Amino acid sequence: MYRNPQNPPPYEKPKIYIGCPIPKDEKKNAMRAPPKRPKANKKDEEPPIQWSGFPEQRLQMAQENFLDYKAALERDVDQAKEDAGTMSDIEVAPTIIREVLYPPSVPEEVVTHLEAAILSHNSASYNQSLKNYDKALTVWSNVTEEIPEEVNLFFEYAKGLVYESISRDDYALNQFLNCKSYAEK
Repeated sequence: MYRNPQNPPPYEKPKIYIGCPIPKDEKKNAMRAPPKRPKANKKDEEPPIQWSGFPEQRLQMAQENFLDYKAALERDVDQAKEDAGTMSDIEVAPTIIREVLYPPSVPEEVVTHLEAAILSHNSASYNQSLKNYDKALTVWSNVTEEIPEEVNLFFEYAKGLVYESISRDDYALNQFLNCKSYAEK
């Protein structure tokens, strides 16, 4: 059994008081009479106003703190949306970034049509891109006597990518199957 439950062994040490304790005055603790109120001599006079102390501040409950925090977050999100300059809440969809394919040994007459087709495809002018690929193929056939299989493979694949971009998967699949037939030869 411990002698001092507040300071159990091995830490048992005597209590040390800092400063001098205030002596208790028994005369002051005796019953005091309630303070006298000033009497109003006349009926017209009102008793003086007695001010009470300031009310104690009420501590916020956890729920109120959470609601304040949530409102501040919503204001911050709204401000961030305004600062971003977006007009809607549409998120960016992931896309595949494809390599730019270029056929081997391109004649100079065909280069401009190929670049125009690639630029049209990248700027979402898909019909113009298909027209430029067809024009590049016809110019290539006019320049050379016979078009190599790799070049036909390139043009079929490029057209398939354009059809895939406009969500015409049936046409794209047909173009890719043509590519397969060229690759198997």
